[in-house]
Amino acid sequence: MVHAPARPSSTRPAPALGSVALTLLLVALLGLVAAVTVAPRLVGAVPLAVANDSMQPSMARGDLVVVRPVPAELLEVGDVVAYRPVPGSGEVVTTRVTDVVVRDGAVVHLQTQGDASPYPDGPMDREQLKGRVAYAVPLVGRVAQQPWLLAAVTLGGAVLVGATALVLVGPAAPRPTWTRRLVTADGV
Repeated sequence: MVHAPARPSSTRPAPALGSVALTLLLVALLGLVAAVTVAPRLVGAVPLAVANDSMQPSMARGDLVVVRPVPAELLEVGDVVAYRPVPGSGEVVTTRVTDVVVRDGAVVHLQTQGDASPYPDGPMDREQLKGRVAYAVPLVGRVAQQPWLLAAVTLGGAVLVGATALVLVGPAAPRPTWTRRLVTADGV
């Protein structure tokens, strides 16, 4: 009689449709985070939260805009810009350029007006300019404006990453169990 070890057994299930959906959701979430945090900084841009409703319907309070610094000479009528209405203050306003006033080849000031505003803003000096809006992401600025919400989203993202890893990789694989079987001289 000879005892031959059997092959190890494994009971690991194939990935389910839910894990694929969870993975796609995670990839979309990470793409959004990269689009509003990492990518702008690679090109010198800054993400800012829209603080008022003057640019509705194209942008609303709580949207996040990515602003790229540009010289005032490169701005044109129709560009959407971010600027500080009071130089040195923390407040930033997002509005549309309606006129560029140039003297001796240099921009003296910009005239702006919000899309939802019936009246123009006061003239903006070039020193107040933060830059041109490259793109906007709806509602994401609300997260940046609320520290508790930012913490909740960060925690939720960490849980989502952990859950995805658990679904894709699974719990620690059980050790293979070896069984012995009795092999007789006639092979039975």
